[in-house]
This record gives sequence, structure tokens and C-alpha cells, in this order.
Amino acid sequence: MCLKKRAFAGFSLLMFCAVLVLPMPIRGETPGAAQVISRFNGALIEAMRGGKQLGFSGRYRLLEPVVTETFLPPYMASVSLGRHWKTLTQEQQRQFEEIYAEWLIASYAKNFHSYAGERFEITKQSQTAGGAAILSKFLNSQGKATEFDYRLRLTEDAWRIVDIRIAGVSQLANTRAQFVSVVDQKGFDELVASIKQKIKDFSRSDGQ
Repeated sequence: MCLKKRAFAGFSLLMFCAVLVLPMPIRGETPGAAQVISRFNGALIEAMRGGKQLGFSGRYRLLEPVVTETFLPPYMASVSLGRHWKTLTQEQQRQFEEIYAEWLIASYAKNFHSYAGERFEITKQSQTAGGAAILSKFLNSQGKATEFDYRLRLTEDAWRIVDIRIAGVSQLANTRAQFVSVVDQKGFDELVASIKQKIKDFSRSDGQ
């Protein structure tokens, strides 16, 4: 998979038939945090199983409600622009929140496009200063694991994913570095245009 090879380094950022192993919640931990990750992981596996039959657009439609309800795109969009966020008008902020959410969903629809016996296992959960951390392993058919360290925030009584660390690398921080660089060099409008083009490229490649 392209995701495992690049760990979302290129344009970072991921499916119910998976075998999910859930440990007993630790004392003080909100069970909802692990349930959010289970739902997201299950949707990724489902999209992978659908693969070519669903196509990019089908995988996108499958993942859209799950990503929207398990992630916190508005917050992630603001963080991804760093210091530039406060310089935007309200209309530009709204525009960027929308394109960011679309890009996030498209990234997972593109990268999780085929199935060969992969599965997720949740192996650890804990409280952090700002919310919760859930460690989930993505195992291929040979049992080789890639760890996804999810970071979540509690907002409006619901846990939402705000970052995923793969091989110790924060995907949100990686995205911010790339986006801020584009705005610094070419401006906000060029960043929006490049993201829109990336989404088009994802749909044309259809995960191949």
C-alpha cells in the first residue's frame, strides 16, 4: 500500500469486516475514544474490501460520513495553516475548512483501495493532557504491523480524531509544514488550487 510505504509523507494522511481486538478500558478512560477509532478502522477495511468495485467515488461516499463524524476537520484545517489562519477572512476560513475536509476524505479513499487480509487491532489507550491517545496496529496478511497512534479531543461530548502519528511522525504537523510553505511562497489561493488539483489526481488514479 502506498500509505505504508510513504506513511502519508507525500500528502498526508486512511476501513466493518476487520478483526478488532479491544482491550478493557483503563481506569478513568472514556470508552468512547476507542469506539471512535474502531468505527474509523472498520470503515477503512470496508473501503479496502470494496476496492475496484466501489471505485474512488464509491470509497469516497462510504468514508465521507465516517471521517466527518470521527475527525475534527475545522480544527485540523486551522492548525494546518499555522500563523496564516488568523490572516484569512471568515469566508476564506470557511472555504479552507471545506476543501480540507474534502482532501482528507479523498486521501483515505485513494490510499485504502485494495484488500489482502489486512486488519486493525487496538492495543493501547490512555488519557493525555489534551484528550486521549489510542494506539492501533494495522497488520497485513503476514502479520507485519504498522502502528497508528491516534490523538483525540473531547468536544461537545464526542471524541474526535485530530492527529495520527505514524512511525512517530505527526501527520498534522507534516501537513502544516507543507501547507505553510506553499502559502509562504505562493499564497493562499495557490494552496487551495493545489489541493483541488490533488483531489482530482486522486480520483483519476483511482488508488492505483
